[in-house]
Amino acid sequence: MTKRTILITILAIFLAISFVTAAQPLPHAFEGKIIAKDGTETNMKTITAKINGVTTAIEKINNDSYAIVIIDNTGLGGQIEFFIGEEKATTTYSFKAFEVTKADLIFNTIPDETTGSCGDGICAVEECSFCAIDCPVSKCLNNNVCDTAIGEDYMTAPSDCIICGDGTCNGGETCSTCAADCGACSMPTSSGSGGGSGGGGSGYNPKKTLIEEQNQTISNLTKTNDNLGIGIATLNENIEDEVIEVKGKNKFLNWITGHATIDEDGNYTRNNVSPIIITIILVLSIGIYVFYRGKRKRK
Repeated sequence: MTKRTILITILAIFLAISFVTAAQPLPHAFEGKIIAKDGTETNMKTITAKINGVTTAIEKINNDSYAIVIIDNTGLGGQIEFFIGEEKATTTYSFKAFEVTKADLIFNTIPDETTGSCGDGICAVEECSFCAIDCPVSKCLNNNVCDTAIGEDYMTAPSDCIICGDGTCNGGETCSTCAADCGACSMPTSSGSGGGSGGGGSGYNPKKTLIEEQNQTISNLTKTNDNLGIGIATLNENIEDEVIEVKGKNKFLNWITGHATIDEDGNYTRNNVSPIIITIILVLSIGIYVFYRGKRKRK
């Protein structure tokens, strides 16, 4: 199996996963030769790929050739740079999801192999900001830093990315906890000049303002309930008036139809089925039965 076949297979797997989960990360594969302008040996050196300065892949160079799959953890794309140690390749590339790019990487020189912590599989605290291959979002939660380089945002890491001063009033931010994002709380209106009482004035107290707003809300709810009570009382009075109007009226009609009846004393009676209707149905049934029985006898 060739390197290209392997890379295409890996991309196909990532593509299938992305369709199933509809989630990041997205891959972009590269393969080609490593060329050192000064002729330095490149075999078995380590090549590192970074997107926007964040390490996303590390592979070994074999026989001056490389094959590497770069992962975009943020879904934002960006510029890809290749490094051997601190030496950067002369060309950068734009991230293109699910593509295989054949590119020979040229370096001015190949430095001595240096072993860094990024790529060792251990997520050190400081690596959350630059080493996505060691530090997924799940390992960098609750460190009080919004590590956007590895994909943290308000949705994936709300505990880290609710930042007062980021221009967005989200999470638990309020006007009293973060005026920079949510705006200043409304100032209470004062009646009178307040005269000088020893200097210092009556400074703005956000906590007091919040309590006043809550009290006003409670007061409004109380008024609404009072109005509702008045409305219900009026409705009951109207119903009582209508009941009085039908007292003693249409008793015979109500008895026939099976509707409710109200006597002079206001007693309510519900006739589920009228006796007259039942009698009529029985008479009709008997008449039909007698008619068809006589008809059969004549035959």
